Amino acid sequence: MTRMAGFRGTSVWAVGLVAVACGTTSSFVQNNSPPHAMVARSPDEVEVHTVQPPARDFVDVGVVEVQERSDFVFTRPAEAVALLRSEAARHGCDSIVVHTETQSPGLFSSAGVRTFRATCIVYR
Repeated sequence: MTRMAGFRGTSVWAVGLVAVACGTTSSFVQNNSPPHAMVARSPDEVEVHTVQPPARDFVDVGVVEVQERSDFVFTRPAEAVALLRSEAARHGCDSIVVHTETQSPGLFSSAGVRTFRATCIVYR
């Protein structure tokens, strides 16, 4: 193998690694039964609360989570809320209550990996 061929193979591997390491993942964990069937909706239909839950009667159905895949990713707060809202919409949440972010130590930087969480609410 020539030096150039070895360099190209290394470059392709490095680009692939960066591509896999970038972005975010999202998840939903149901922890209570909803008062009725949950149906996917548009993210625009999911209400967002940040200080306190809504005054309407509701059930706390689960937790929505968005996590950065690596410490090379920086998710802006507005982007994190949009991602939480989209994941909540996929699962039929009527509303979310956004919590503060948490941070885990990073592998390559002191910035670390952040996780954003919200409570999924379904109205009665």
